[in-house]
Order: sequence, then structure tokens, then C-alpha cells
Amino acid sequence: MTARVSSPVTRADAASLDRQFGDQIALLVPMLRRFAHRLCGQRALADDLTQEAIMRAWAARATFIQNTPWTM
Repeated sequence: MTARVSSPVTRADAASLDRQFGDQIALLVPMLRRFAHRLCGQRALADDLTQEAIMRAWAARATFIQNTPWTM
């Protein structure tokens, strides 16, 4: 097994990746809110759950691999 070597990421590259990740998250927000509302049955709590999920995804964005499924 060979180690994967990554090239250095410039600030512009990092900003672009952050934008792309944010754009993809934004597309999922309505679906996340509906799912959270079905789980808990309360709109305010569903909004809180959605926000927490987005914050966790954003914090882990460095591990995101483009063009792969988010669920297993």
C-alpha cells in the first residue's frame, strides 16, 4: 500500500474548496431540515439539529473528498 502524497494548498485553493463545500452543504439544508423535523416533530428543535449537523460538517470539511457519497 502506498501513501498518498498531497500537494500544498494555497490560500486561494483553500478558499475555493471552502466555497465549494459550502455550496454543497447549502443544497442539503432543506433536506436536512425535513429529516430533522421528522425525527423530533418540532420545527425549532429541527432547526437546532440541522445547525448542529452543518457545524459538525463544516468543522470536518478538511476530510471531505470530492465526488464521493456522504453516506455509507
